[in-house]
Amino acid sequence: GCRNCGCSWTQHQNMISSCKRNPSIKWCYCRHLILIIREERIKNKAGSQNNDVIQGLEQIMKGYEQEINLFREKIKNEIDLSNRKDVLKPENIFPLIETLFRLPINGNKIREKVEELKRSQKIFH
Repeated sequence: GCRNCGCSWTQHQNMISSCKRNPSIKWCYCRHLILIIREERIKNKAGSQNNDVIQGLEQIMKGYEQEINLFREKIKNEIDLSNRKDVLKPENIFPLIETLFRLPINGNKIREKVEELKRSQKIFH
């Protein structure tokens, strides 16, 4: 059996394998904690002095929920490109190219390669 809660290990194993099989379960870890907390509360009603364990598990679950919510917010902001500061805007491209061309060591080589590309594109179009 399980060393933490005394249940059959297959209960935990089934929970873990279902999480691995179905990655769309976003709250799998949280659901697992809820089951363990429920088991600990049953033990508590039966006379076990485990309030600190229950409180600790509830704190872990609350922290996990906060992390998930932060993660979801971050993803939502990343998907909304208007909030991103690292997106290259069309009006910034030509000044950046000119900056590349002015590099002291390889600027001229970069300019030559760009010109070669332009010429080869004209030939094939």
